[in-house]
Amino acid sequence: MVGSANLLSLFGIFALASGVSVSGYRRADEDCHVNQTIESRTTPTTLANGSTLLFGKVGTLTWDASGKDVPLLGSISNCFGMYLTSNASQMLDTDHLDSPRQRNEWHFPTVAAGQRFSYSWKQYLDPATGSSTHFFHLMQVFGVPENNPIVTLDALSNNLKIVDYVSPTCGGVCPSTPLSNYLGKYTIHSIAGTFGPTGNLSYSVTSGSTKIISYSRTGGLGSGAGYIKFGTYRLTFTPMTAVKCVGPF
Repeated sequence: MVGSANLLSLFGIFALASGVSVSGYRRADEDCHVNQTIESRTTPTTLANGSTLLFGKVGTLTWDASGKDVPLLGSISNCFGMYLTSNASQMLDTDHLDSPRQRNEWHFPTVAAGQRFSYSWKQYLDPATGSSTHFFHLMQVFGVPENNPIVTLDALSNNLKIVDYVSPTCGGVCPSTPLSNYLGKYTIHSIAGTFGPTGNLSYSVTSGSTKIISYSRTGGLGSGAGYIKFGTYRLTFTPMTAVKCVGPF
């Protein structure tokens, strides 16, 4: 285990599926409160209470959370706040009690094999964020037939790392950078590609004009349909950090 300080994660959503208008999303330069249906928290709205794994939809996005709503943080307002406890036996994903884990995630709609997708979202992780040798997914490229991730972005042992479950060496060496290059920065994740046997993927994480990490692959992306997930999803251990998430912003 590396680090035990509280973890603060702020993430935002703005997306446009290639060739398809996705209602309820905003441009990167629009304020959080522009879309009242999805993004307004003027009237308190509870997504989850931390007692079990719950599911729901906000616009076309699906969320699943074992954590709970919390007061909003800092200067970010009119957005959803989520929390995961540092107690490794609480706020567990009740679908995986044989392998205890906690989850606060959003995912975009399922995309058929061969259909192009293109999304972006924002995330912020507090400078005090710890990590461990256990998985801590910040993003998942998820295959439906496989019922498993194909590619993930993880916080692992003080590194921000691409994990490719089909090609463990990523065709050479999987991209990795010290987690300190990511922490405390307002980042934009951009991802595009197609699922299926002839699919491809292009993914990058930037902060301002700085590219933090990127990954591309061709020659297939799963065997069929898939979708993109993001948020905070981790295997529990002791001691570990608490996780506070706010989004969209």
